Amino acid sequence: MFPENEESFNLVKSILLDTIPKDISLRKHKEDNVLLVTNKNQTLFFFNDTAALFLSYCNGKLTVKEIIDKMSDILEVQNNILTDDIVELIRILQKDRIVYIKV
Repeated sequence: MFPENEESFNLVKSILLDTIPKDISLRKHKEDNVLLVTNKNQTLFFFNDTAALFLSYCNGKLTVKEIIDKMSDILEVQNNILTDDIVELIRILQKDRIVYIKV
């Protein structure tokens, strides 16, 4: 879990929910149940269907909360569980320079 403790994680989560993610990957290719993504550094990453769905909504218009609500309906997953997973996914996508977060 990110960051180190639950209190910090909850603070980051509360801030992220109102931000707007934008996919800044260079290329994407779907193969079977795997999404292949290349960032601007030409580094290749592999993501599952949940990450692929999240990235498909990262158009620079929807907030993280709006994306989670849409995904929750599609995946039939409890919103609170999905929220924690998406917060962690955003951390990974930001670190790998695949998603930019507009505050």
